[in-house]
Amino acid sequence: MLWYCVGWLASIVVLVHGFTASDYYVSPELIPGLSAIDNEDVVPEMYAGHIAFDGDDEIIKYFFWKFCHPKQYSDTLVFWFNGGPGCSSMDGALLETGPFRINSDGKAYLNPGSWHTRADIVYVDQPVGTGFSTSSSETPRYDNDLAMVTDHFMRFLDSYFQSFPDDLAKDIILAGESYAGQYLPFFADAIMKHNADLEDKYIKYDLKAVLIGNGWVDPNVQSLSYLPFAVEKGLIEKTNPHFSELLRAHEECQNVINGHLDGSDQKFAYEECEQIITLLLKFTRDTSTDAADDEVCLNVYDYTLRDSYPSCGMNWPIELPNIPKFFSTPGVMEALHLDAETLPRWHECDTEVLQALKNLRSKPSVDLLPSILESGVDILLFNGDHDLICNNKGVLDYVDNLNWGGQKGWSDKKQIYQWYHLNSESYAEEPAGYVEHDRNLTFISIYNASHMVANDHSLVSRGVLDIYMNNVLLEVIEGENFLLSADDLDILDEDEDDKKDSKENDETTDNETDNENYGDDSTPDLENNKLFKKSKNFIVTIMSLSLFGAICYYLYLKRFKRTRRAILVDRTNRHDNQNKTVSWADDLETGTELDPDQTQGRKFQTGGKKKNSYTRVPNTDLDESFELDDF
Repeated sequence: MLWYCVGWLASIVVLVHGFTASDYYVSPELIPGLSAIDNEDVVPEMYAGHIAFDGDDEIIKYFFWKFCHPKQYSDTLVFWFNGGPGCSSMDGALLETGPFRINSDGKAYLNPGSWHTRADIVYVDQPVGTGFSTSSSETPRYDNDLAMVTDHFMRFLDSYFQSFPDDLAKDIILAGESYAGQYLPFFADAIMKHNADLEDKYIKYDLKAVLIGNGWVDPNVQSLSYLPFAVEKGLIEKTNPHFSELLRAHEECQNVINGHLDGSDQKFAYEECEQIITLLLKFTRDTSTDAADDEVCLNVYDYTLRDSYPSCGMNWPIELPNIPKFFSTPGVMEALHLDAETLPRWHECDTEVLQALKNLRSKPSVDLLPSILESGVDILLFNGDHDLICNNKGVLDYVDNLNWGGQKGWSDKKQIYQWYHLNSESYAEEPAGYVEHDRNLTFISIYNASHMVANDHSLVSRGVLDIYMNNVLLEVIEGENFLLSADDLDILDEDEDDKKDSKENDETTDNETDNENYGDDSTPDLENNKLFKKSKNFIVTIMSLSLFGAICYYLYLKRFKRTRRAILVDRTNRHDNQNKTVSWADDLETGTELDPDQTQGRKFQTGGKKKNSYTRVPNTDLDESFELDDF
């Protein structure tokens, strides 16, 4: 009855709002390139367009593009945001975690590592002025503080669920990268406050987790990581003639932070700290006469690559010029329910959005992480280990400063795992990274990956979502913990089934020599049962029931194999209390400390490819920067 009332009220609101989910449906045949795909079962179900909501004295329209598995229902909904600020989330949809990539002809082709095969995912352009998101104001009005950005997102969310009321019952994951490290904790905090004001649990937003990729979360602490990280990776030597200037800039940053530790006149970020990365790029230029123009400067998003100066990564990734070509293809805008006549041509990042968001009132999102963690929401930080701008050291440094769950930083119960990914074609278990977990905070380092992890390794990046969703297997070898993810979850199921069969066979052998140890996964423990020792009839009965149970279990697996997860403990208990850790890490012993060097790990066959050296892309239509470009 309650759900009927909620549905009835949602229907009334939709009538007033004017748009239902069907109004946003996107026909695959209208997307260039998709008609060449013979198997329609691999083309996602899509919805896109503008979600309108009231601003203070204007109508704001956020552009979204939603992707769902065409054949399987998902009870999980991911909202994805790119950063900048001012960079379109179509980067995520068409360059990273989304179902498509765009070729040089501006046509879409399938991304085998798309996250939509694990959960429904919605890419949102925000704040106002980003991508295709606009307002009715004649004079452009941009959000100037994260509090305003958050208020607008919550209004968008309310309007979104008016058009997609069925999604209100789903588990929500907030995910994104880079400056989304600011957006996501603010959005999570607002959702928690929204829920606290509601008595009816059926209309609350069921936030489960926040996934932050190479996030800009603590500007000052992360700025202090640049110089030591650069020295550690050999990007600059202490013999560099300008090293003393860098060291002085580092000290000035530390001093200004120390001068505001009491909270007085504390700023969102300090210019003294922002100068460090600028000077580092300047002093590490290749000034030799034989250096190619596009090999002069470090790429801040992948320090193993080079770029022209002062771009230093702004021309990257190389597929970026294909995206505006895709959106400029006649008919694409209309297919996405956009007005090509009134909207500006798509460009990746808007510098005016960046310049407006000064955050004179808000403190960095790192201050919100402890309360989010203590509420029971999981936070997962995943980082490409080749990123410079949001490097591993900076992330781990601010984690060390966090107070949550009654303790500061990682505790002595921190669990560590080496992560391998099973390639479905070669069946090679390839080193993917390592995982650190404590309470409900998880850090994942992805080997040989940049600021945009999914652009480098789409299949491995989906493993990040699999780790959270328990689509992984665990092995403990000589006291070390290993996680295994896979392109195809059926492979993990078969692996787990084989192990169970082997275990059952071993137990059967043991039973022949020692009846006291008889038992399997589907029967009670009979080790100390006196009836077992005295009655052969009882044994026969139990064995018959076990055989029947095993057959039923086998048929169940065959019928529901795609939805069964290879988990260690029941995921439904994940959020039973505030201090509950993520379920895949429960009840495990603390692992052995890992050397973060990707050469460590199990001695398995690897099939990873080394990324080609970077070459500059033509700078057509890319005068705006990529993410975090205000050096």
